Amino acid sequence: MPNSINMISIIICSRDKTLLNTVSQSVEKTIGVPYEIIAIDNSEAKYGICKAYNLGAAQAKYDVFCFMHEDITFETQNWGQNVVNHLKDESVGLIGVAGIDPMGIVPVFVYKSIGKAEYNYIQSGLDNSQSVHQYLTINRYDTSKIKPVSVIDGVWMCTTRKVYSQFKFDEVTFDRFHGYDLDISLQIQTKYKVCVVFDVLLNHLSPGKVDKIYFDQILKLYHKWKGILPVSFRKLSVKDWKEYHWLCMDDFLRKITSFDYTLPFVLKHYFIFSFNKYFKPKPFILLFIKIIGKRYFKLKFSR
Repeated sequence: MPNSINMISIIICSRDKTLLNTVSQSVEKTIGVPYEIIAIDNSEAKYGICKAYNLGAAQAKYDVFCFMHEDITFETQNWGQNVVNHLKDESVGLIGVAGIDPMGIVPVFVYKSIGKAEYNYIQSGLDNSQSVHQYLTINRYDTSKIKPVSVIDGVWMCTTRKVYSQFKFDEVTFDRFHGYDLDISLQIQTKYKVCVVFDVLLNHLSPGKVDKIYFDQILKLYHKWKGILPVSFRKLSVKDWKEYHWLCMDDFLRKITSFDYTLPFVLKHYFIFSFNKYFKPKPFILLFIKIIGKRYFKLKFSR
């Protein structure tokens, strides 16, 4: 039998048989190494994605685990060999096709304009809308095929049995379908590198959305990791962290006030995420007036 480190167990939380069939055919045509697909039937929504992934991993025969959504197809031929090659480096614990750095102490939803991002994938649409190649790198002069980040997106994530045995998906905290990818990234980056790879190109067939359910799960994530955050693989100055923090606070307030949370709930989280070593009176007051005041007290903001 071939070395199982050269073989991939693909684990999918499946809710749509048509999508599962499409991605299975795409894997067969492109992966280029021995593999198995473990599809956990979640068509009746019995499990959160963490539970489904842990169930799938318990059935896996091989030593490379690939956790992925079923709404993707692959462009890269022999991508499986690229995955195996990356994970042979024992300092690398988790790889994906999209990630960000840094990971601050407050939830952020507009990473492209606030943080630094590494990503390389094709964003398509189930409604046959035009596909767009999403590509961005922190250092365009660095042509490496693998680059470190703080956390990766869960559309496609690969690790090894050895790493997974130390850091499993937290199905207690994350019982729905959000937050799991950031959480497993934060777990793994405590011991290994978390990276985005640029030699696996896939099509993502449906855009994600930030709704109240997503927001609730992300708040759980930040409360869980409040003793560890912020994290970055780069050395940022205190000035950089403060600037980043208040840009994040702006984005966070705009998002939390767009949902039907009560004013006490919003204020509670505004205070929780504001009063820390990055606190600055001026942006705190300005954001309060500009966003909370406008939303809940109909205040008009002017400089």
